[in-house]
Amino acid sequence: MSKFSHNTTSDLGSPELYQLVSRDKTTTEDQKKAIKLIGFDFDLTLTSFRIFGEKKDFENGEELMGGKYRVEALKKLLKYLKFKKNCWLIAISWNHASVMKQFLTQPSIQMLDLFDKIYDRKFVQAFGGYVEGKGKLLQYMCNVNKLALSQVLFIDDSQEILQKIHPDISTKWIKGEHGIQKKDIDDILHVWFNDAQTEKLSK
Repeated sequence: MSKFSHNTTSDLGSPELYQLVSRDKTTTEDQKKAIKLIGFDFDLTLTSFRIFGEKKDFENGEELMGGKYRVEALKKLLKYLKFKKNCWLIAISWNHASVMKQFLTQPSIQMLDLFDKIYDRKFVQAFGGYVEGKGKLLQYMCNVNKLALSQVLFIDDSQEILQKIHPDISTKWIKGEHGIQKKDIDDILHVWFNDAQTEKLSK
């Protein structure tokens, strides 16, 4: 277990803010090694365009998510990881929590309930800033929830940020310009969950 000494302010450093509700009580050796916590960046990872919190963002949510097909594919992935694989799902972003929550609750999207926690820029800043804060926040979450770093996967479109993530944490770089695509979903399922194709989500 990584020993991480955080330097956050007292209110943002409270362990209760990072405690995850236990769902899976099994403790086999394979499950101890499996990915249990998945962190998603928001802009250009979950979304296909940057979301600035303007009125037009919330009026065109489905379009900014890359269209109806991509929204449904992402929802299937998140539900599969959360309910079939018993993973905790969190969003970690430099965006604002109010923007992310309002956007993810839009009728055409409805993904907010699939996330266990939403951490915005004030948390990222408290743990070290734009480049290093996400990784250090994940390390602290592992300490609080007694997870090994190897049980964490972080998904982001920024190579600069991913290069600062602890090497024991798995990372997935979203290379395209419009967020997670089908090939990325296939990679996630195959590499970290030993599942074959996106079509498996519909079974």
